[in-house]
Amino acid sequence: MREQLNLDLTNAVVVVDEAHNLIDALNNLSTISLTYRDLCDLSQSLKGYYEKYLSRLSAKNSMYVKQIMETTAGLMRILKGHFQKEDVAPGGHVTKSNIDLIYEMSLEKLDCFKLRDFLAKSKLSQKLNGFLARQPLAEREEGRFLRLESLMRLLTLLLTKDQSLRVLLVKGDSLPKTTLKTFCTSNRGVFDEIRKKALAVILAGGTMQPLQNFDDVVACYRPEEVTFYSGEHVISDEQFTCGLVTQTAAGELLLYDMNHKTEHLADVTGEIIVEISNSIQGGCVYFFQSFAYLSTIQERMVQNGSMKLIEAHRKVFFETKDSKVNTFDLYSAEIARTGNAALFAVMGGRLSEGINFGDNLARAVVVVGLPYPNVGDPEVAERMRAQDAAARGKQGRRSGQDMLTDICMKTVNQTIGRAIRHARDYAAVFLLDSRFARANICGRLSAWVRRRSIPLTPPFQPFIEDFFRNINKKDLSLIHISEPTRQAEISYAVFCLKKKKLLR
Repeated sequence: MREQLNLDLTNAVVVVDEAHNLIDALNNLSTISLTYRDLCDLSQSLKGYYEKYLSRLSAKNSMYVKQIMETTAGLMRILKGHFQKEDVAPGGHVTKSNIDLIYEMSLEKLDCFKLRDFLAKSKLSQKLNGFLARQPLAEREEGRFLRLESLMRLLTLLLTKDQSLRVLLVKGDSLPKTTLKTFCTSNRGVFDEIRKKALAVILAGGTMQPLQNFDDVVACYRPEEVTFYSGEHVISDEQFTCGLVTQTAAGELLLYDMNHKTEHLADVTGEIIVEISNSIQGGCVYFFQSFAYLSTIQERMVQNGSMKLIEAHRKVFFETKDSKVNTFDLYSAEIARTGNAALFAVMGGRLSEGINFGDNLARAVVVVGLPYPNVGDPEVAERMRAQDAAARGKQGRRSGQDMLTDICMKTVNQTIGRAIRHARDYAAVFLLDSRFARANICGRLSAWVRRRSIPLTPPFQPFIEDFFRNINKKDLSLIHISEPTRQAEISYAVFCLKKKKLLR
């Protein structure tokens, strides 16, 4: 892209804004997912397009289209072979190197870079989707698009020399759902070229912690070239509090891992939710580890009558996987109309990042459990293995488990950050899980949250009353700010490079 824009970074200062999203953006560059159905759709459309327009294609363009058709057929053959393996259960996967896949598909004979240039100049992807749209509706699925650009990104990735590139073949419960997926297990080297040219790189973002997430990105810099700066929050200590709720009033530990999610724990969680909801005026937002556990809590609270105790005071909304349902708008409208509502949402979902819960939209934010990535996911497992291998015998390198904890706590910090959106805002946060008392977990909270955190045990009403009594004395804003502000706490990671003539 820099080449296309003719950008010269020599002696430049490069600023990356919203850098808390940088790692995800880098991961997405190497993440490609193609199902057998995607390839089948693409193959059929390519064949139809080729047969219809063969007389109009030049000899060279005809050759390129045929090469793409052959490549698509090769990938389909590989995925079909994986699906037909009787010793692999649905969900089972194998990992292949890019070299293995290149030879299995005979890609060493192709010039994929010329193919990429052909696609860009001919706009074949747009033409194919246009061709598909003109077919009778009975022969196509409405709203379905072809994945030609993803295929070409795959071919370009396979020809790179990145040793962290992984290719997964994942068996689906049917052939059409069997999937090929690529990703890189490390972001080391992404700034190598920029380091050679730029004077400095500044990464600025709202929730950069845990900073260990950036270890691979800054690996090309010497320790003395890297400076981390975390700014203090614009709010006063009285405007925010964070309760670390590790146990029930009876002294039972709250532990939301896979081995402890009992019906009793769901009942206790429901009781905590009811108490907080009935003690606070304004919006209450409850974030859970997953949609599955949100559903479990919802069903249990309906069964034991807890939900009715909340609904007696406020309307309750639930985030869904359906992107067509705008839960946030419905929730916001209820807050504007009555001043009270409750929202049940998922950490890492659409409502936990990038959404403004300022002012009355979130006077309380409750985080239930720790959203660790699923270690049963093939990509997560492969990333862990690669991280453990890289750390083996090297002091200071984080392990695979450390990496998962960093990812988890980044999500928690992003979730907490939804509540405070400007200098006169205020909110109470409750973190429910005994693991929040552990040093390796609490130490990864954003500094401004950690400094205002205290151990807390039910009942919460006296604590809540004291907090909001002090708020009322300060006469802070009760008005909802409809647009996100940029005055919330900012953590900066600044990579300061000396001028080249001073480097040895």
